[in-house]
Amino acid sequence: MKTKQYLVVGTLALALAGAIFTGCKKTSTANTSTDTTAAQDDANAQQAIQDSKNISDGAAKGQASDRTAGGCETYRKFDTVISSVTDTALDIFFGNNDCTCLDGRTRRGHILVFWNGKGYFDSASSIMMTFKNYYLNDIGIIGTRTLTNVGKLTSGNQAWNFTAALTLNYPSGGGSATWNSSRTNVLKQVSSAWYYAVTGSASGTSRKGATYSINITSPLYVTALPWWLGGCKYIEAGQLTVNVSSFSYPIYVTFGTAIGTCSSAATATINSVTFNFTQQ
Repeated sequence: MKTKQYLVVGTLALALAGAIFTGCKKTSTANTSTDTTAAQDDANAQQAIQDSKNISDGAAKGQASDRTAGGCETYRKFDTVISSVTDTALDIFFGNNDCTCLDGRTRRGHILVFWNGKGYFDSASSIMMTFKNYYLNDIGIIGTRTLTNVGKLTSGNQAWNFTAALTLNYPSGGGSATWNSSRTNVLKQVSSAWYYAVTGSASGTSRKGATYSINITSPLYVTALPWWLGGCKYIEAGQLTVNVSSFSYPIYVTFGTAIGTCSSAATATINSVTFNFTQQ
């Protein structure tokens, strides 16, 4: 089965931050912060990584232009054979000026992808991505991402390890943010549906200097089938803890209602008070 890794934590960060900080202001006079920059930076980093992976996957299969590109991009693939091992480099170039793509996002610069010894989608393949003068919606993206297909676990389930280290440079003197993440996605069948069970963590420093960490404490379950092909758009189950240096309390988040039920429901518990919010 050819599968994709879906990065799911950051896409919820803005909705989570809005629900949490608005709720805290209404119900508590404790030392809380309404600065949601850390959540925004985490969401932007997650989006940049997932977006570039989607483009890379499509380009590796020769179909990225069917999904995101807008006619101003070029793809160059280079194979080098050394001692019977094939090294492959893929350069996805959106031009030196903003390209407005089919998904409405603007991109410019290069996404550079490297792998060797295995096919892009093969078991045990390790794929590294980096960027050159790359901008997504005018945010400069610098750093690396590595995705390793680790094969089947002792349980018999297929798994992928993921690490990333990014710097986001915002336009017009908006500052810079850093983001690091390490996760494992395990493909599991629950009843008749296939899911990615996601574990791991993320951390970073916002452009305002706040440090934050996200730790998945109970695996997040997201359907392997994309929502536009009939899968669920939301995390159906799982828990994580968010800590932000500028915020007084840890935030305990629970997603969904049950595996197999596609629901946007989620809760955040702060200082023993629970707030409801909707996944976006």
